Amino acid sequence: MFEKIFRKFQLVRWAVPSAIFLLCALTFGPLITQLGFYWDDWPVIQVIHLGGDLWEFYAYNRPASAWTQAFFAPVLGTSTLTWHLFAEGVWALTAIACWWMLDQLWPTHKRKTAAMALLFAVHPVYLLHPIAVAFSQQYLTFLPFFISMGAMLAAVRNPARARGWM
Repeated sequence: MFEKIFRKFQLVRWAVPSAIFLLCALTFGPLITQLGFYWDDWPVIQVIHLGGDLWEFYAYNRPASAWTQAFFAPVLGTSTLTWHLFAEGVWALTAIACWWMLDQLWPTHKRKTAAMALLFAVHPVYLLHPIAVAFSQQYLTFLPFFISMGAMLAAVRNPARARGWM
């Protein structure tokens, strides 16, 4: 089905990332101003609001989680809109990294890899999108995972440039 749809379009290199950003904006954007903080967002937001130590907050049960919050919390603050825009932006970048990794894996199947990445961007397999503060950490781990896999595949495809991917 996707092959028939994409057959008429010649894909240029920037088309897929642009389509992913557009699809994410159209899918998640209209409701983003109506979202708030949920579940595990509240303790983190309280620590940020009170100027507490995020390293100490996460030391007991999630010590590896502190680095993302300590880095992004001062920039994003306690605004629901900034956290949700951040989470959706990272998700779109993750979908682009997924497409790049798939493109390294199947370089002769451009349209199919584009369709897979577009589906990845909006498929509801991960239902915790609205919990932006607590679960933006997952997005921030998916992103380097796909970049790492794509770099590994690029190095395998072009051994002469493999050192550049390390």
